[in-house]
Amino acid sequence: MEQIIRFGNYVFIPEKQVAVVYGPGGFSRFLPPGNHFLNPFSEQIETFISTTSSIVKGLCVGARASGGIPISIEWKLVYRINPFIIGPSMRSDLARSLPNQAPDIAQTHTDNCIRQHIEKFTVNALCKANAQYCLERQLERVVVERLRPFGFEVYRIMLGTITMSPKVVAALEAAYERQIQAEGLRLIKCLVEQFSDDELNKLEKLAPLLAWELHESQLAVKFSNE
Repeated sequence: MEQIIRFGNYVFIPEKQVAVVYGPGGFSRFLPPGNHFLNPFSEQIETFISTTSSIVKGLCVGARASGGIPISIEWKLVYRINPFIIGPSMRSDLARSLPNQAPDIAQTHTDNCIRQHIEKFTVNALCKANAQYCLERQLERVVVERLRPFGFEVYRIMLGTITMSPKVVAALEAAYERQIQAEGLRLIKCLVEQFSDDELNKLEKLAPLLAWELHESQLAVKFSNE
């Protein structure tokens, strides 16, 4: 416990600390930094809650993107505790849990927010440029709203690596390759449609020769690598 400086019936609460005061019936009140009167017969300070900025890190395992595809996300949360924003109905319970369990509370609720929010995104959307920044900003609003009733003032949430299973990665790569092939065929079709009938006849006659030259070049590459 932080050292309490007493002046008669007054106590001095150090900077960046909030004192948790208990009376005969249990939790009584929070005391901010500074000098405060404390009834020596009915009130006592049991513990302190730190209000310095803190960082908690986590790995959300088992989250699922749209379609039920499993992913894992590394994250980091920057926050501080402000007990005075806690509603009256929750103060007693949180006065007992916040001094030692604040990181656990933040981690549990942040993981839950990520799992619920990530369901709105497809895997393809998560792979797009700038997707991570957009997801961070959206999650930040959700996490702020979720943690504020527990006395948390969230400054920022930062996402790290988004990991998918090797099977999902292989399927994405195959889909991308098919997309590239389809785009190539579309471009070829557009070019061919611009040819005249006479040019198409010439191209048809050259096709076997071009195929043979391609075959010869492939054989040359094969033997040069052996």
